[in-house]
Amino acid sequence: MTNDEFLNVAKIKLFDNVFNISMSVFALCFSIFLQIKFFEAVTLEILQKHYFGIVVMYIMISSLLIFMLYALYIIVKPFKIQYVENNSTENQNSELIKEIYNFLKAKDFECQENVIQFTFKKNFWSYKHRFYFLVQDNSIGIYIKVIDSNPEGGFLDFGARLRLQKKIINLIKH
Repeated sequence: MTNDEFLNVAKIKLFDNVFNISMSVFALCFSIFLQIKFFEAVTLEILQKHYFGIVVMYIMISSLLIFMLYALYIIVKPFKIQYVENNSTENQNSELIKEIYNFLKAKDFECQENVIQFTFKKNFWSYKHRFYFLVQDNSIGIYIKVIDSNPEGGFLDFGARLRLQKKIINLIKH
């Protein structure tokens, strides 16, 4: 498989992207609506006596707003395939990926030509990730996809995919 063919692994379907963006924009508008209604309600005498309730409501509404802004950021700027350069042959790089597979205690190891993939789930409450490696002479291409909620890819993983990708890159370099 070539680098151009490997790019198809990271492609996001148009419908999924539009659906995720529209859901995020809807939730963002809803959180802004709640912010406006919240500030209108604070002026009432009833809520002015309950400061704890006001603080809790404001934190919840602000959290929804921040979460949706993060969601839009992640959808618009998805993670890309990263390439790690090294001085190893294709066979040595394949062995290195197998060592990483064993180190992570991952599952579902598949090797097709020069593409290696496997599934990893850190613990029962975390998302399941699908690792894709393009093994070549002097380089390894890495792409990680969240597959827990959707076999085609997840919505948000709160940075777990990026942290895993950095961890794998560090393992490859050392």
